[in-house]
Order: sequence, then C-alpha cells, then structure tokens
Amino acid sequence: MARGSNMEIRRAYEWTLLLRPDLDEEGREEVLKKIEEVFKKNEIEVFHRATLGKRQLAYPIEKYREGYYDIFYIAAFPSQLAAVEQWLKLNRDVLRALRVRINRAHRDYLVKTQNLTFPENVSFARVK
Repeated sequence: MARGSNMEIRRAYEWTLLLRPDLDEEGREEVLKKIEEVFKKNEIEVFHRATLGKRQLAYPIEKYREGYYDIFYIAAFPSQLAAVEQWLKLNRDVLRALRVRINRAHRDYLVKTQNLTFPENVSFARVK
C-alpha cells in the first residue's frame, strides 16, 4: 500500500490513554469522542476500544493519584501517528499516552482472550 511518495506498511497499534480522574462520565466521553475524531481526521482506523475504568496510579502524575484508562486498537501508517501524538500531548485531559506496535504474539493473545478481530492488510511485528 502506498501512502504519499513512500511505500509504507499499515500496522496495528495499541494506544493506552490515561485521563484525568476529576472528569465526570460526560466529560470523559467527550474527550474520548474528540480523540476518535482526531483519529478519523488523520485517516486512522479504530477497530476496537476498551475501557478499563478508574485505577490507582503507582505514582502521582500532576498531583493525581488515580486516573481513567482507555485503550484504542488502531490500524495506521506510521506517518499518520505524529499528528495524533502531538494533539494528545497538548490536551490537558490526557495525563499520559502510550502507543505500542502489536506483534504476532500480542495479536494471538488478544484474539484468544478478547475475541478481537483485526482489519485486513495490517502488518504485525515479529516476536523478538
């Protein structure tokens, strides 16, 4: 699949977000909706979203001792990710964001435990 002038491979990623704990349910859903819009604007496919809820943090982040965890499973070209990362860094409601490329072992685990289905034409990293 070509994107721009470079040949790029569409890859699967897991993007874990930590949101401020003082957001009410409506505020949290609004933030998550904005994040999905940013993904859509950058032509990134979100094929699954999981909410882990409010959890205790191992150490304080910006004076917060807990936060809301949400995970987005996406399919994207590497060149599409920078704009989303920049937006997440500037958003005050997002305390932390961690993006991990899904490898084959992780994919097999997600299929087995969460019955996740992945889009076609997505590459997975080899297990090292």
